[in-house]
Amino acid sequence: MKPELFEKLEKLKRDFHFMDFAAKAKFITELKARLPVEALSTTTGRAFSEDVLLAVGMTSAVTSRQDDFERALGLYGAGYRSRLREAVLSGKLEMSNNEWRHEIRRLRHFLRASETDDAMEASWQESKF
Repeated sequence: MKPELFEKLEKLKRDFHFMDFAAKAKFITELKARLPVEALSTTTGRAFSEDVLLAVGMTSAVTSRQDDFERALGLYGAGYRSRLREAVLSGKLEMSNNEWRHEIRRLRHFLRASETDDAMEASWQESKF
């Protein structure tokens, strides 16, 4: 992993950990407003939790490659235990790991297609605690 990406990810994890309720609510509200309705739920129709939307939205804003995105969230087999990973896996429930990774990639695709990354990163930076 490149040093500048590592620094971004460490900052992301710190921000995610210390973000207050109001900042999280504002970020999630803005994220939901920017995405199409079909992006806010899985292919089975179950809505993504706010924790999942927050973790995926923030991580997508700082990573450009899918591999870096998945590594940051700990989506690989024995992923690094972090609050981001806990948040993303909290919505998994009865799905297999492969199915859940597919759903998270699908959500990231919607985020990238709607070009929300720069706006969302700016939103989270200005709403910081």
